[in-house]
Amino acid sequence: MIYFIHGQDNFRSEEYLNSLINFYQKDNPFYFSFDFSDKFLPSLEISEIKEILSSRNLFSATSLIVFKNLLNSVTTNFQKEILKIVFKNKIDQAKSTMLILYENNKIKEGTLLKWLKHKVKSTKEYPLLKKRELNHWVDEEAKKSGLQLNREAKDLLMDSFESDIGLIYYALKKLSLVQKGIIDRKILEENIWLPFNTNIFSFLDTLAERKIASAFNFLMKEIKQDNSPFHLLYLLKMIIFEFRNLLMIKEIKATSLTEVQKKTKIHPYTLSKIYPLVKGFSLDELKKIYQKLFLCDERMKRGLMDAELALQMLLLDIKQILE
Repeated sequence: MIYFIHGQDNFRSEEYLNSLINFYQKDNPFYFSFDFSDKFLPSLEISEIKEILSSRNLFSATSLIVFKNLLNSVTTNFQKEILKIVFKNKIDQAKSTMLILYENNKIKEGTLLKWLKHKVKSTKEYPLLKKRELNHWVDEEAKKSGLQLNREAKDLLMDSFESDIGLIYYALKKLSLVQKGIIDRKILEENIWLPFNTNIFSFLDTLAERKIASAFNFLMKEIKQDNSPFHLLYLLKMIIFEFRNLLMIKEIKATSLTEVQKKTKIHPYTLSKIYPLVKGFSLDELKKIYQKLFLCDERMKRGLMDAELALQMLLLDIKQILE
């Protein structure tokens, strides 16, 4: 069987992906996962993919295979080669093999998207939530956490992170550890590191100036104030959020701040703070740092490494990139 999951809302899509993986792992299948967008992993050859998809494991009657970001990361010819192996082995009809194709973003033009949709058992698409949908989602998640955000607090939270519901989710979880019940703007601003908070820009500025020791001290201060898993994961998500903004600005060709804002839709205040920092990083550095951020995110979310240690390792990785 083949499941196909894609969309820009990678928080909800990843939730669904993990629910599928957890469900099928109950039978202790042979499990293999590979992210084609991870530039730090050795590339998979067609012969290796053929062996993974066609071989039968000696220790398990079932197989669970996850290919991440195949359509957005490899050439169309490479996609065709892989899918040819998939359908030659009749994996779309097999009950003993579960193949999950997962794309954590909008799929690029020129892929085999349309053809693929007609061949898989199930397709799930997760577009970014529109404002009304996001408003409802925030209400539901707040309720699950025992919270009730007043209008001002909810508007601030939604304006701060727009459609990044992963950050909103972790913010709500962190708030639920502070207190239950009604949350107003004051409580929100005192306990959540919002994009408008100057701390995040100070942290990025130290990195842009290659002051790694200062960045490390800043991070340790944040950890000392609150070393709960939700706070540390939220802290990482905020760093990812702003590095994504830096990468977007660096990648577009714009001649003015107004043009950058129009193309990126970054909040004007955030843009005014982050725009001067872009010159402190090369495009290659930003791409490498972004990859390391997601590696750290994976380590923390899956419990592969202590959260505090993972953040410290992240800074060491960034230090090596910037040296």
